[in-house]
Amino acid sequence: MAVSEVEIEKIADSLNMDVKDFIQNYCISGTASRKLKEQENGACIFLKDKRCTIYELRPLQCRTFPFWPENVKSGYRWKQLSVICPGIDKGRVYSFQEIELLVKMQKEYDRKRRKVI
Repeated sequence: MAVSEVEIEKIADSLNMDVKDFIQNYCISGTASRKLKEQENGACIFLKDKRCTIYELRPLQCRTFPFWPENVKSGYRWKQLSVICPGIDKGRVYSFQEIELLVKMQKEYDRKRRKVI
């Protein structure tokens, strides 16, 4: 999961950690842009018992999921994702405008990350 420097600072602060220590313990090294480490099963390192332990500070990429551009491209893609994500089509219903905004936020985030890489 991608994570920005600002997000790293906020999460590290909430964990009472130095940013350098946070990066060493929770981020994948050797990438141009930062990513959070994953558990052996591919889940985010902050996911415990199917719950995000940093939910209020979760990175934008997490906040906008599942409304990523590639996921909302077609009904077929959405259906494929629903097979692997048990939360799809559960919970509150998002308006078209809300989904549009989340997709736009994710596109902008991706665009900025590509400039860094």
